[in-house]
Amino acid sequence: MGHIKHFFVFWGPVLAWCTLIFYFSHHPVPEPMSESQTFKGVDIIYHFLAYAPLGLLSFRASKHFWFSVLFVFLYGISDELHQSLLPFRDFEIKDMIVNGVAGFCGIRSLSLCRFLSGT
Repeated sequence: MGHIKHFFVFWGPVLAWCTLIFYFSHHPVPEPMSESQTFKGVDIIYHFLAYAPLGLLSFRASKHFWFSVLFVFLYGISDELHQSLLPFRDFEIKDMIVNGVAGFCGIRSLSLCRFLSGT
């Protein structure tokens, strides 16, 4: 596989997922999905659903466990810094931790699947 095709096949989904996270982070949480309309802690689920796939995709692309962990953790920090600049969002340490843990879970799930399948 050529280098350009390899990049788009493996890193394209990572970039697309990062773009999606950025897009949703740049907008207010829709009222029907907010804690006031659902339950306390629902944002933890949202962060997990965003960052576990990012971890999986980054590990799929890089094939390096610790690089993927670092990548997801740094992207989570940059996302929180981005949110701190918006009037309707906040910087939260708890969210950074959840982002990192979720990314680690996504990475670990793919590494475990690879280990069990022998690839």
